[in-house]
Amino acid sequence: MLAANCTGCHSDPPASGALTGLVTYADLTAPSHLTPSDNEAQLSLSLMQGGSPSMPPGGTAAAADIATLQSWISAGLPKGSCATSADGGTSADGGSPPPASNVFTGAPPFASQTGRSTHNAGQDCMSCHANGNGEAPQFEFGGTLYDGSGNAVSGAEVRLVDSSGNATSVYSGPTGTFYKEGSAFAGPAHIGVRDATSTQNMLTALQSGSQPPASTGGACSACHCTGTGCTMAPVHLP
Repeated sequence: MLAANCTGCHSDPPASGALTGLVTYADLTAPSHLTPSDNEAQLSLSLMQGGSPSMPPGGTAAAADIATLQSWISAGLPKGSCATSADGGTSADGGSPPPASNVFTGAPPFASQTGRSTHNAGQDCMSCHANGNGEAPQFEFGGTLYDGSGNAVSGAEVRLVDSSGNATSVYSGPTGTFYKEGSAFAGPAHIGVRDATSTQNMLTALQSGSQPPASTGGACSACHCTGTGCTMAPVHLP
């Protein structure tokens, strides 16, 4: 629930503009930066229930997600327990989320390039480019990249590694837009963005087509946006 709604910005360390991380048990039980009489979990619940500023930004958390957080708080913030799994890892309630796959491991060093100038920054590219209908060529994926203050980031690398380990990189243009022409990638895939100083990897795997959990496939701005229907903050670096 936290990965779906919060940790895109409230990571450790938090993204620019976010006051704290919401990743560990200590993060959630610490006194709130805004209302010290509450802990961060209680404040998060209040903001998800319609407080100001509303969270997630520009969107509304699912009722089931709000209920999950409410139930955990009402139960007294139990830690749960972690057990060793067959592969030597840990699993069970209370465990930390798995680290995001770093798509830049083994990649060539970052070399700045500027992508082509495009239109409709911040909009869902795949609403026109999913199938290559008419004059719109088919895109494998596309979106818009911002910094933590909402300014477009130009010249950053966006790298996708598909389920077969095939990697492809594109670069954001003057308005922050990026895209890769071609047919749908083979999911699950992992994707990340970087420039000369910062790197962000998407926490969850990206599925193509109608595969859960990301049924929008390569339509980055269908989820990472502001307004009705958005589930995550815009793609940002750092």
